[in-house]
Amino acid sequence: MGSVKSFRDVGVAVQQSELSKTTASASTLQELISTIPRAYQAVLGDHLQKKYRVAHKHANVQSTISAYERHENDKSFPPLIRNALKEPKLQFAKEFLGTTEGSNAPAAFKSKLFTARATALASAIELKKSELEHLATLIIPDDFNWKNQVKEVAKKVAQSAGGAFALNNQREWQLTGVAPAAQTEFSTMWGACQVYTYRVLALARSAIDRAEIQKVAKMQLKDNTDVEMTDGLAREPAVKDIIREELKSKDGVIC
Repeated sequence: MGSVKSFRDVGVAVQQSELSKTTASASTLQELISTIPRAYQAVLGDHLQKKYRVAHKHANVQSTISAYERHENDKSFPPLIRNALKEPKLQFAKEFLGTTEGSNAPAAFKSKLFTARATALASAIELKKSELEHLATLIIPDDFNWKNQVKEVAKKVAQSAGGAFALNNQREWQLTGVAPAAQTEFSTMWGACQVYTYRVLALARSAIDRAEIQKVAKMQLKDNTDVEMTDGLAREPAVKDIIREELKSKDGVIC
């Protein structure tokens, strides 16, 4: 019995005119790679996997920056900053607290801590934006590398079929002495770099968005559970109260 595929059969892109529609129907990276003609799948699939990993990091950094900027606007701090700069339990003698300077000391200390956290948060945002800029340079379509890989595969396809792969009179790469489908597949993959790359970026962004939604849903579920447990504890009579009520009903005396 053959193994069951873990992805939908979304078809293979063998015509340039079908490329956008076929790739758009892929909802996962695995499905997207399956749309590449088999001869090119290993090489171009590896290319797309590398792009996806970086694109996933790029999308994740984008989400982190958005979250940090919301904290900055709300005058709050993410756990990263709060945990790194925890509020120390700074105590003062009551004699000092009775002075003008002493009475202002706790608030002044909290203000300094807030400033330190705000500075750290601003620095984190700035550094994350630098990271984002660098990652952005790595996820743009790499047409040169893509076409070199397509050429290498086409050479092997031609050799295995006893044909040739060379520039024609129009200075365009062409397979000869092979099945027409082989030339069609080559031509389609030759110009497919941007379509596949942008679909990879969309899939990576979608994966991060789903993860964020799941994270928020879990947090909301936890909050609701905590509230229900708190309400339940508030309604539950304490054991000692139950015992006191039992004693009262039996003896009329509360110990």
